[in-house]
Amino acid sequence: TAVAMKPKPLPLGSGCYHVTKKSAGWRGWIPDIPEVVCEAKTKTELLRTLTAKLREALEAREEAWDRQLEADIKAGKLDYLREEALKEIKAGLDWKAWCV
Repeated sequence: TAVAMKPKPLPLGSGCYHVTKKSAGWRGWIPDIPEVVCEAKTKTELLRTLTAKLREALEAREEAWDRQLEADIKAGKLDYLREEALKEIKAGLDWKAWCV
């Protein structure tokens, strides 16, 4: 019989995770990050594994974001932002306001 537990906040207010006690151990997952689903014999082991898998998933997402940003820059998809900034600088707008 599985016992569902109330979702718990992750450290640093990063969302919620779910933990369920099963007859053979524990199962946990993070609804906002579907690739993070773990099973373990103890709750402590489960939380450690969830933390590690969450870190891996977030690092993978960050790397994918960086690759996409580099590809967009190379493809010229962000050139319009540079042009807008140059126009504002030439018009006398304070460029330091962008660097907050």
